[in-house]
Amino acid sequence: MSWDSLESRDFLGGVPAHQLSATRLLSSPDPSRHQLEDPPEVFPFSEEYQGERNGALRWGSRFGPAHRPPPAGLLDCFRGCRSRLDQYLARRKIERGVRLYGQNEQRLAVKVWLSALRGVRHRSDKFALLGHLYQAYMDFGKYRESLEFAHRQLGISEELDSAPMRAEAYLNLARAHQTLGGLDRALSYARHALYNDCGGGSTAGCVHLTVASVSLELGAFSKAMDGFQKALAVAQSQNDNTLLLQVYVGLSELWRRLRDAERAVACAARACDLGRGPRAADLNTRHHRAALLQMAAALRARGELGDAHDYCNDFPFGTPPTLRESDLNSVLSDHSSQQATSSV
Repeated sequence: MSWDSLESRDFLGGVPAHQLSATRLLSSPDPSRHQLEDPPEVFPFSEEYQGERNGALRWGSRFGPAHRPPPAGLLDCFRGCRSRLDQYLARRKIERGVRLYGQNEQRLAVKVWLSALRGVRHRSDKFALLGHLYQAYMDFGKYRESLEFAHRQLGISEELDSAPMRAEAYLNLARAHQTLGGLDRALSYARHALYNDCGGGSTAGCVHLTVASVSLELGAFSKAMDGFQKALAVAQSQNDNTLLLQVYVGLSELWRRLRDAERAVACAARACDLGRGPRAADLNTRHHRAALLQMAAALRARGELGDAHDYCNDFPFGTPPTLRESDLNSVLSDHSSQQATSSV
């Protein structure tokens, strides 16, 4: 028997082997046993469809021309104009307060600034206004209130996510805590200010000056010298006489504590020259007073009590007090003692 004879035999129902498929081995489905579900009902898209299906309204009522915001009323327009007017008046008050403060009308300037604080809308303007109030209260010796203004500045800088504003707020916090005697906290805030971008202006120099002053109070003279040198470089590059005067005052105090009276007097003399120079009108009275006080303290350390007393006579007593006026009292008492000894 050959393979051809085997293929020709009807073993599989007479179907040739090369025409077999898997479906032939399965029986056909019975339609009566396998019922198909009804097809889903299809609805054509139409904006005019008025009915509801599954809780959804018609297309035009939610997304079409029918869904339009109501027109702005007269009240909304009035509110917008009132807000812009308040902002304009607040800016005018800020500028007026700055002029008054420069004319030594500090009390009136603070009163104007406080009235502007209620009407200012822009956060950048509010940040600048809080800075003016901070400095004014620092000059008045109200350091707790100054801390409150600095903390509000820090909150605005976090809202705006502005690194220069954050650096200025941390700087103000550091200076306030330094004046209150919290040197460790002041140094921490000053370092936070350095971590942020100070904007490349005088703010960076003020931060270095604060770090140097705090380090000087802590007895870290090398760190203080490094901070004063960095602040001096910034002041000279920015041509900032106010910062330059403060740096020379700090350097004079550093040399005085290091018992180098000659360098202390030289730095104090430079600070006094800046206070009496052609641009002295741009300086605040407290900076000029600080230079005179430092010069008197340096001359006292060198033993020249008469010259120190002369600088004390030039001291403007009409300005707000500071913590270092004890040096002035010491100079006056030493000069009185010397006069009493010479008369005897």
